[in-house]
Amino acid sequence: MIYFIAVGSLGGALFALTLTDQIIRIAFILYMVFAIMDCLFRRGFLGRREKKRVSRR
Repeated sequence: MIYFIAVGSLGGALFALTLTDQIIRIAFILYMVFAIMDCLFRRGFLGRREKKRVSRR
């Protein structure tokens, strides 16, 4: 799996060299907005989940 991460990061770094600073900045802001919205609206991320009872046999 480490090889896939390495190849992906290398590809992303090379791709980022072809973009302007403004595009990279906008992409990062959109990523952060998406990540924050995901954390806020995903069920159970901020709230407590119900405790599951462990059955005793």
